[in-house]
Amino acid sequence: MGGAFDGTIGTGTFSYDDDLIPSFGLFEIGPNEGLRLTFTLFGQTFEETNDYEYDEYPKLYFEDRRPTILDFLVDERPGPGLNATPIAEPGVAGFYFVGPFSGTPGAGLEIGLAVVPEPPGGVFAGVTALGLGLFAWWRRRGLGS
Repeated sequence: MGGAFDGTIGTGTFSYDDDLIPSFGLFEIGPNEGLRLTFTLFGQTFEETNDYEYDEYPKLYFEDRRPTILDFLVDERPGPGLNATPIAEPGVAGFYFVGPFSGTPGAGLEIGLAVVPEPPGGVFAGVTALGLGLFAWWRRRGLGS
């Protein structure tokens, strides 16, 4: 994870209806298509309903039926009209998954996780908001498209 939380590990599961996934090509599913997610980090459990853009997100992306990327973002202060989720860990304002999965489905998959630290003062609040805003823009452009 890097920074003060380097070495921290979270675990979780996701499930979906395999019959929805085509045999070839790129595909994505979200909560509206039945994606379910449970993830424990810092001793706190998060579900798909905690994504800051629920019910459009989180999204699970596939290539040739293999899960490749999970797009899940939890944030305490995402802004008006978005889903805020309190995070019990001091110093953490949000987290999101980054990069592709490694590993084998059924035997365990791994994915990188980035933590958004709580800003120590008002000066850093803008930097945090900018970072989350850029991630949201990137997300809306269609990661799997």
